[in-house]
Amino acid sequence: MGGGMTQHTVSGATSAPLNHESAMSVLLRIASSNALTPRQTLELLLPYPPSGCELDLFRLETRRAQGWGGRIGWQWRPLEGALMSALPGMKSVMWSARSRWCPVCIGFGFHSIWFQLSALAACPIHECPLTERCQVCAEALGPYKVSRALFLKPYHCAACGKPFAGHLRSLRERLEFFRCSEKVSQAFEPLARWYSRATRELLFLDIPNRGLRNPETLGFRCQILDGAIRQFLPHPRMYVMTGSFPVRLHSWSTRIAHDAPAGEFPSRYGLLSGGAARSAYQATTRSLMRFVARHPSGESGSKRLAFEKNGVAALDDWHSVRLALIILRYIFEEPFFLYYDAPIRGAVLRSSIFGAAIVENRLLRVACRALVLATFLSAHELASGFVARGFICRQDLMMSPGDLVVLVGTVSNGIQDGVVAFPDTSLTDRVVRGVWNSDALVATIRQLNATFAERIAL
Repeated sequence: MGGGMTQHTVSGATSAPLNHESAMSVLLRIASSNALTPRQTLELLLPYPPSGCELDLFRLETRRAQGWGGRIGWQWRPLEGALMSALPGMKSVMWSARSRWCPVCIGFGFHSIWFQLSALAACPIHECPLTERCQVCAEALGPYKVSRALFLKPYHCAACGKPFAGHLRSLRERLEFFRCSEKVSQAFEPLARWYSRATRELLFLDIPNRGLRNPETLGFRCQILDGAIRQFLPHPRMYVMTGSFPVRLHSWSTRIAHDAPAGEFPSRYGLLSGGAARSAYQATTRSLMRFVARHPSGESGSKRLAFEKNGVAALDDWHSVRLALIILRYIFEEPFFLYYDAPIRGAVLRSSIFGAAIVENRLLRVACRALVLATFLSAHELASGFVARGFICRQDLMMSPGDLVVLVGTVSNGIQDGVVAFPDTSLTDRVVRGVWNSDALVATIRQLNATFAERIAL
């Protein structure tokens, strides 16, 4: 059907996509105006045969996001391809996989790709909160992709049959909205410029995250990454953003005594759980044990986690700092002591537990210490939630440092540059001693970004 349609026979073809308009918006608009099915819409607008009637718009490759709409006189490049490919390691952190709409814009048949930015809380055009649900029945609008449910009756809820916005605007009102292209463009342009900067300045977070097989499951790590983004590169002030997880970034630049032998990896000699790594762990954990013992909430209460047969332990008499110490030690050590004051001397570490602290085949003491302290601070955040709900499950302890901590680094000219991100709480200044040097942090991140950018270009 799509092959026989032209610009003169397709309703809405004369209204080319607006700046910052999403692929979803354009596809729905054309489908609605011409009573097309999802497959017919894709056949009409895509420059290649669609493989089915569904299309995940966040999985568009850059080469497949070019030349759309050629049959109706367009040369349109959906923004999704370029935006997702620019920072692929941060996709699950920065972008929402659920459809997010402005209740007013959707009445006009408009959706911006920037509505999918997880941090954006309100539409910059109408200043109303973005929503993932139908305004009539509160049913979720579904994932951000072309689907039968969404195209069954465009702009209408598949559950209740009513318009998502509660009502649709008249054709005249919708046409008037799309004539205001300059206003729409101005509303999102600062955000687009911010993202352009992000593609250069957030490489130090993006590149290491690309290797994660399933980053969507690492919810806490995603919170840390989101907080790190907002700490280092805040969004433009004119936008209403969602609440964020407070995060602090610390850096180091350490000269390496000698180069790592070619092809050798620390795990070959057990160095990920012994030697300098174990020494750094024991020294850092002793310091944390003294801190917890001196902490007002650490003076009393339970000392041992007692799990019942169902794998649940009550936390009626527990304090979060003590529980955080147990979580830390459970993550790093074996056997798994559940005593808050279990002796640290002779502790045996899990095999390869310091893998998250390796930077280009080098495992330095500074990185080991940073990993332990950051894990403790993250564990304290989790512990506070467990204590508040009154219990903890054994499954809650099944974590690794990489689930809780963001630690990145490079080696260049004999110097290891590294950055670690961790929760910024009331404990942070007392746990992470030393002077926070913002100039050194910026210089280190600049070096990391330059090194990563050079390697991408090769």
